[in-house]
Amino acid sequence: AKLLDSPNGRKQHVGDIPLIGGMAIFTGIAGASLLIFSSEAGITSWLLCSLGIVLLGVADDAEDLSVYLRMAMQSLLTIALCLGTDVYLDNLGNLVGLGNVHLDIAGYILTIFLFLAVINAFNMLDGIDGLLGIVAFITFGSLALLFGFAGLHQYVIISLICMAALIPYLLNNLLLPPFKQKIFMGDAGSTFVGFTVIWLLLEGTQPSDTSAFRPITAVWIIALPLMDMVRVIFYRISAKRSPFKAGRDHLHHVLLTAGFGRIQTLLLMIGLELLLCSIGLLAEYKHTSEAW
Repeated sequence: AKLLDSPNGRKQHVGDIPLIGGMAIFTGIAGASLLIFSSEAGITSWLLCSLGIVLLGVADDAEDLSVYLRMAMQSLLTIALCLGTDVYLDNLGNLVGLGNVHLDIAGYILTIFLFLAVINAFNMLDGIDGLLGIVAFITFGSLALLFGFAGLHQYVIISLICMAALIPYLLNNLLLPPFKQKIFMGDAGSTFVGFTVIWLLLEGTQPSDTSAFRPITAVWIIALPLMDMVRVIFYRISAKRSPFKAGRDHLHHVLLTAGFGRIQTLLLMIGLELLLCSIGLLAEYKHTSEAW
């Protein structure tokens, strides 16, 4: 009974909705990945740490954990993933035209903040039916293309597995045939998606000598959830509210308040996501100046 999302002042859906989508998505992705990459240590590390993220999300869905406990556990799982895969944020790319910017030891600390930002940015985006699932689908599709351009086929396969796992969830979440019972992704799913996206982005951009795409391209791929999160945090701080306290102040809420319907809002958000990802993909393909 605790894994049900009930409507309230902030959540305006009808009836109690099961919060099992995230567990289903993770199960499908983990099963397929283990079958294909059973001997890959880095992928095993990702799956083990992802299991921790999912279990933390399930606990949060059931008991509404403290934000500080969630962030502490997410930080520990990020450290474990970095140690298990030996990948962290060191190279920021040629941002100012004077060569690649390297962070060295400071990169380990920034990696933790980066994971926390992306995990919670995707979590915050989960506000209307279909939005997070479709944005994640487009994000993984963009990653599949970027890894494909670079010939890194194992990450292409992982990205495609993630896309495939999202399809039945989206059909269910949007009540498309043959599904008749809606489910939500829950914090377990949204945080897992964010965790996986930032891991793949790091695998694609670090280290600089073997990267599949440039770090600035990664920013375009996750621009929508990041911009929405930053805007909300600044808005809440300026209103003298806790940036961690949930509210109806995200971009999709703003559009709904402005009079757009749920379908219109969903389509506008999807259009913006496609535009931002397309700019990043085109700039990477054309090798446009990073500083520009």
